Amino acid sequence: MRLSPLQALPFVVALSAVPTVIADWSDDPVSNTPVAIAANDQVQPKVVEGPDGGTYVSWFDNRVGGHDVYLQRFDAAGNALWTENGILIADLANSSTQDYGLCSDGVGGCVVAFLDTRLGGVKVTATRVDENGDQVWGDSGVQMAGAGASQSSPRVGLAADGGIVVGWSDSSATALHRFDLNGIAAWPAPVFLTVSGAGLTLADIQPGDGTSVIVSMVRATGFAGAKTLRAQKVDANGSLLWGLGHVMVFSSGSLQFGNFPTFVSDGAGGAVFAWYTTGPLQSWAQRVNASGAILWGTNGVSVTTTTTKERTNPSVAFDPITQRTYVGWIDHTPASSLYGVAAQAFDVAGSRLWGANGATILATQTNFGTREMEAVLLDGKPTFLYVRDLAFNSGTLFAARLNDNGSPAWRGTSITLGAQAVGYSRVEARSAGDHVVAIWQDTRNRGEDLFGDAILPDGSLGAPPTVVTGDLTGDGSVTAADLAILLGAWGGTGAADLNGDGSVDALDLAILLGAWTG
Repeated sequence: MRLSPLQALPFVVALSAVPTVIADWSDDPVSNTPVAIAANDQVQPKVVEGPDGGTYVSWFDNRVGGHDVYLQRFDAAGNALWTENGILIADLANSSTQDYGLCSDGVGGCVVAFLDTRLGGVKVTATRVDENGDQVWGDSGVQMAGAGASQSSPRVGLAADGGIVVGWSDSSATALHRFDLNGIAAWPAPVFLTVSGAGLTLADIQPGDGTSVIVSMVRATGFAGAKTLRAQKVDANGSLLWGLGHVMVFSSGSLQFGNFPTFVSDGAGGAVFAWYTTGPLQSWAQRVNASGAILWGTNGVSVTTTTTKERTNPSVAFDPITQRTYVGWIDHTPASSLYGVAAQAFDVAGSRLWGANGATILATQTNFGTREMEAVLLDGKPTFLYVRDLAFNSGTLFAARLNDNGSPAWRGTSITLGAQAVGYSRVEARSAGDHVVAIWQDTRNRGEDLFGDAILPDGSLGAPPTVVTGDLTGDGSVTAADLAILLGAWGGTGAADLNGDGSVDALDLAILLGAWTG
């Protein structure tokens, strides 16, 4: 027999008050949240999603000599959950750094892949770290078995079925190895991706569908040869699902030397790419479907229809709901100090939606330079982060959110994310539920340190609003008004069913009274 509200009340024991957590994401662009501030330099941050709207941040840290691998976990509010300035993952003797990989492990932790000098020579190591900061695969992680004379540029990705795929460049080939969550190899040996007459350098790894991952690789024929982009889908058996020759994302022209563009999954087994070419310097986009067919022509589609400006440093975001692709880039008038920022939207067919030249975010004007570009979705709308330099080592970090038609979503188009007038670089941004977390390195303390902040949909900075359990009125507190709503819904369902068991009853009343704020 179900108890009435009055019968239930005597059996409800009020829970003790939970101490208020002070949010660390700053609301002031002058004093952003410190991520890692220590002696010497902290560089090359990467950020991926963590549990409950939180994030993991990794970096190389030279505080005691040698660029060591460090990691920090933040909750959704921006509170650092581990030791101040992060925990040591690998104590290395590296005097310099290369790029490396960081991904979610799909179960609340993360995986880091890096070049390792601890065990003699240079090896590619991957290690999985859980929510408590423990290295599940052992203190030394798992080392990859290279086949060529050199291994470099490690990456790591989460397969659609939860497998972990570690990749690296192995001499002239791209190598991949797959592991389960316990660090046990799923393949007897790495899979090597090659192409006749050229080298393949790994650029990125993203989830595919089923058991697969998608990898992108730069094909190059020597230092001066053309550099094009290819992609491949690899399943849990190591099978190449997109053919032995790989998919040609674009086949005419060349990437800028040293450019290894990232890409994003389309959430349906395909991928969306953005890159820029030399001669002329122009940005392009391409979509590849789940079967490996290129959808937007043999060379993709250009972000604009004119070449009067150089358009470089593109970054891509994809909305799986609207099937729109968004690309942001840096504008530059050739042989001048005129720089700006623009963006373009593409529909599912690759048609430009924001006009011949895209939407203007920062009008072309005299600058020392405009750098960086990160495109990301913020509560479903495209958002672009960029740096404007007025002098050497004196920049400002901005963010701009656009509406579906390319108009500014925030007054004044851009908001200031970092206002220190210092050198901003290595900007990384990731969607984290109802906000975006941005991490970067800057020189406000003279060396390179890491800072971060959260951007909210209204253009403000700081911690996202806390969802208060039992707050049925949405006013941020649990009071008699919420109690009245729950009692009025007694025996039914809906928002007052706080434990989600299909009925508003004494258990829900206990939850509400335990969260009571008065």
